[in-house]
Amino acid sequence: MNRTTTQAPDLRLILLHYGAGAIALLVASIFIFLSVAVFKGHYFQPRLLAITHLLALGWGTMIITGASYQLLPVLLDVNLYSNRLGYFTFATLLPGVVLLVCSFWQFDIGWCMQLGAILVLLALCTYTVNMYCTARIKKEQGIAAECLVTATIWLTLTGVLGVLLVFNLRYAFLPEIHLHYLQLHAHIGIAGWFLLLIIGVGTKLLPMFLLSEITSFRRIQVAYYCINAGLVLLLADSLFFHTYERAWIYGLFILTGIGSFLYFVADAYKKAGRKKMDAPMQQSMVAVGSMLLPALCFFGLKLWNGRMLTEEIQLANLYGYSIFMGFITMLILGQTFKTLPYIVWMQRYQPLIGKVRTHTLPRDLYNERWVRIQLYCYMPGYLLSLAGIAFSVSWLLWTGTAGVVATAVFYNLNVWKILFHRVVTQ
Repeated sequence: MNRTTTQAPDLRLILLHYGAGAIALLVASIFIFLSVAVFKGHYFQPRLLAITHLLALGWGTMIITGASYQLLPVLLDVNLYSNRLGYFTFATLLPGVVLLVCSFWQFDIGWCMQLGAILVLLALCTYTVNMYCTARIKKEQGIAAECLVTATIWLTLTGVLGVLLVFNLRYAFLPEIHLHYLQLHAHIGIAGWFLLLIIGVGTKLLPMFLLSEITSFRRIQVAYYCINAGLVLLLADSLFFHTYERAWIYGLFILTGIGSFLYFVADAYKKAGRKKMDAPMQQSMVAVGSMLLPALCFFGLKLWNGRMLTEEIQLANLYGYSIFMGFITMLILGQTFKTLPYIVWMQRYQPLIGKVRTHTLPRDLYNERWVRIQLYCYMPGYLLSLAGIAFSVSWLLWTGTAGVVATAVFYNLNVWKILFHRVVTQ
C-alpha cells in the first residue's frame, strides 16, 4: 500500500484521462448508432475513419495512457519521471483527437486535419519519453515493463506514419497507394501498441486479481518476441518490398504470441486462489478470449489478398469492429472497475488510515449493479453488431449499436461516480 501511494503520479492526471476516455466512448457509440450504414461499405470512408480514430485515440489510448502513469511506476517501484510531461501529453492529445475526428467526419484534408495529426504525434512522443525515462530509473525492468515501454515505441511509429498519411491525402507524395500504408498504420497500431501493452498490463493485473501465484514468465517472453518479430518483418516487407504477400507468415508470429499469452492466462486461472470472479473480472476474462476473433479475420483477409470482394470488405469491417469495440473495449470496461476505484481509494483514504475511522472500501466507490447492467447491455449489443456487419442486416446493426450506447451510458455513470467521490469518515 505504501509503495502504491509513494510512487503514484498526481491523481488529477489520471482522472483527466479516465474522464476524457469515458466521454469519447459515449460519443463514439452515438456516432456508430447514427452511422450504421457505413459498415456496409468500404472501410476507407470519412465517418468510419472518424469513428475508428475516436475509438483508438480518444477511448483506448486515452484510458490506457492514464492507467499506465499509475501502473509502470508501481511495477518498477520508482516515481513517474514527470507529471508535467503527463499534463502536456494530455493537453496536446485531447485537442489533437478532436481536430482529427472532426476533420475526418467532414473529410476536410486541410490545415485542421494536419494540425490535429501533429498535436497527436507530439502527445505520443512526449508520452513515450515519459515512459522510457521512468523505466530507465530502474535497470532491472522485468518483462511486463518491457512490454509497456516497447508498446509506446510502436505507438510513436504509428503516429509518425499517421501524420505522413494525413499529409499524403493532400500532397500525394508516398510511392505506393494510400491504402497500402493505411493497412500498415492499422496493423502496427493494433498489434504493436494495444496488443503488446495489454499483454504487459495483463501479465501483472490478471494474476493479481485472481490471487494466482505465477513464478515463470517464459510464456510472456515468447509472446513478446514473437509479436515484435512479426511486426518488424511486416514493417520491413511493406516499406522496402511494397508487398503484403507474406503477411500471413508474419501473422503466424503474432498469433503464436497471442497463443502464448492465452496459455499464460489459462495457467494463472488454473492456479487461482479465487475462482469466483466479480463482474469486472468476468468481462476481462471474456475479453482475453475474444482476441482470437480479429486474428481469424486477419488471416481471412490475407486469403482474399486484396481482391476487394464484398465478402472481403465485410470481413475488413468485422476485423476493425472486433478489435476496437470488441477486444479493447471489453477489456477496458472490465479493468476500469478493478483499477480506477483502487487508485482513487488509495490516494484519498490511505493517508487517513490510523487518523480517522472509515468503512469505505474500493468497491464502495462504484455501483456494481450498474457494472452488471453494463455487461448485460454490452454482450448482446456487441454480438448483434457483429452479426449485422457480417450479414449486412440493418436491424441487427441498429439493435446491436443501441446496446453499445446503453453500455457507454452506464459506464460513464459509474466512472463519474468514482471521479466525484467524496471522502466518507466516521
